[in-house]
Amino acid sequence: MNKLLLLLMILSVFTMLNATTLEVSLDGTHPHTTIQSAIVVANDGDTVLVHPGRYFENIDFIGKSVTLCSEYANNPDWSIVKSTIIDGDQQSSYAVVMNGLIKTLDLQ
Repeated sequence: MNKLLLLLMILSVFTMLNATTLEVSLDGTHPHTTIQSAIVVANDGDTVLVHPGRYFENIDFIGKSVTLCSEYANNPDWSIVKSTIIDGDQQSSYAVVMNGLIKTLDLQ
């Protein structure tokens, strides 16, 4: 039991050390201009950091365990939260998260 716990701890640390932050900005100053494109290339444990802007898209985490956050994670200023928007245009769910269950966040 102790060996299994130790192995899990080592794997967790290894995953954290290999985690990447993928940045998204509408103006093209960062590698991704859509949140979905960053999620597609992300690996489990990565972070998708979204710069301020209004992102007209519906995102799907495609079963990946990634962290999605705004610049607020680096700069705790509430104006950043107000200016970083995922706008699904009320077409469907704006975010789909799958981890055994399908969960959606609807605008309605």
